[in-house]
Amino acid sequence: MKGAEHTEVDSPGVRCTLARMSKSAIAIGAWLVLGAIVVGALAPPDGEPGLNYDEAFLAQQARDFLEPERSTVHPPSERSTWLLGRRFPLRNAAYLGALKPQLLIPAFAIFGPDPHTLRMATLGTALLSLLFTMLWARRVFGLAPALLGGALVAFDPSFVFFGSCEWGPYTALLLCRCLGLYLLTAGWQDERGSLVVAGALAMGLGVYARADFVLIGVAAAVGLLACRGPQLWREARGRPRTVVFAGIALVVGALPMLLSVIDLLTVASGISERGDLAYRARVLWSTLDGSHYYRVIAMGGLFEELFEDPAPWGLFGLALAAALVATGVRLAKDGPAEGPTRAALVFLGVTVACLGLSMLALPGAVRAHHMLNLMPFTHLLVAVVMVAIASTRIARVTVSIAALAILASELRVVAETRSLIAETGGRGRYSNALDTFAAELAAAPEQAVVSLDWGFHETFQFLTSENPLSEPIWQIPRLLASGRAWGHVGDARHHYVVFAPRYELFGFGPAFLDLARAQPAERVEIREHRDRQGEHAFTSVRFTVPHRLIYDGRFRLEAAR
Repeated sequence: MKGAEHTEVDSPGVRCTLARMSKSAIAIGAWLVLGAIVVGALAPPDGEPGLNYDEAFLAQQARDFLEPERSTVHPPSERSTWLLGRRFPLRNAAYLGALKPQLLIPAFAIFGPDPHTLRMATLGTALLSLLFTMLWARRVFGLAPALLGGALVAFDPSFVFFGSCEWGPYTALLLCRCLGLYLLTAGWQDERGSLVVAGALAMGLGVYARADFVLIGVAAAVGLLACRGPQLWREARGRPRTVVFAGIALVVGALPMLLSVIDLLTVASGISERGDLAYRARVLWSTLDGSHYYRVIAMGGLFEELFEDPAPWGLFGLALAAALVATGVRLAKDGPAEGPTRAALVFLGVTVACLGLSMLALPGAVRAHHMLNLMPFTHLLVAVVMVAIASTRIARVTVSIAALAILASELRVVAETRSLIAETGGRGRYSNALDTFAAELAAAPEQAVVSLDWGFHETFQFLTSENPLSEPIWQIPRLLASGRAWGHVGDARHHYVVFAPRYELFGFGPAFLDLARAQPAERVEIREHRDRQGEHAFTSVRFTVPHRLIYDGRFRLEAAR
């Protein structure tokens, strides 16, 4: 028995498995430490900044499923179906599937649909993505790059803040690609077809979650072919069933988006001019140096003004640029020489280059969640390059100092961003003055809100339960185009809300406020809602008598008939 046991433990396959399990345990332990730091010290405090429109929009669709008795109205782009007598979300827009709301349904069912649950579930999704990033990197690049790459991601201000108060389905997309890459790799290496199929399904769901995810898959495939093309072809020929079923799973996951391709092309033509190449390049760089979320909060969500004022920045963008140069030099020097380090550099270098150029070239890709498609490839490239350089004692000391400097700069940006959030509570469209007003409304369910600009309706819809809410900004242009006026019959229960002039989008605010200020003082109540620094965020107006508000190119107020 002893001899048999000794032979079993010492067999090469078992030793390899034990070593793999040991390294995976180290990666998981490091992830637990990083996750505790993010949750305990880096993520924004509960309730800060204010709930943004994108968060509320995606979350409300999950709440609709759990509370079918609520009467909610969403923009025309939303689609849902009936499942078990409830509205199950299918898509948010032609290019945006409803995967994020679907992922929120279990969390809301267990803990309740409130902002705390929303942000903790969002952060949990981001941290789960980080775990699969580290496990995948451990398998492909080794333990040291996995640990360093994990730390670079975890302390990245873009990961910390967009992973907490996300914008678009960033965390769902991150989970799809990190989980997909891990399952595809583990299944292929261990010859477990079921895992390969599951990984392909995850990648397909990423395409469903948002159409531009397809560029991530294409870039990664190009990188993989560049480093392992012939070998991969030989292996694929020996596993035809796995390849076929994986292809089917990929299509099944992406099918809802594929069925919306005509709508997608129509919408794409309308958003293609939202920003030129120079602006997209600045958005990309600000996500890499960690300054983007700070800029969003500082400017109150005014995207066109994000780069007018300075913001704290970190060293990661510079580290990535240096890593790309070092990769090019290393590959040119090594020529066709084989080796795991060269393969890793080829895969990551080609993937990052292809994906970065794709995002810059993609019309309408002007928001941070587009450029964050490069994560975690960018961070792993920096980690692999740094580990590869550290081949001597002096090089290891130098690389260690550089890594600490990068991480310290990321933490500094996180600290300054948290400080700005604490000082302001969020500004403009991100102000928690919106949350405060919503709490007042929720305490008086008979009070109604008419939103005369974009950025109110979904937030109030998620933060209240029974208040009547309407958002006529989508209806007004259609009525005017058909030659008809918009009218609304109201009384003292109705609050009309518009953003401060700096933050308004639809342009109804100035004319409406001129009308309100022209009314006798006893017939109107005008409140300016401000952030913690006293900056005007939005205005609510309540006419104290029954009335009919009309807009036919200008606002008029008539006595209700």
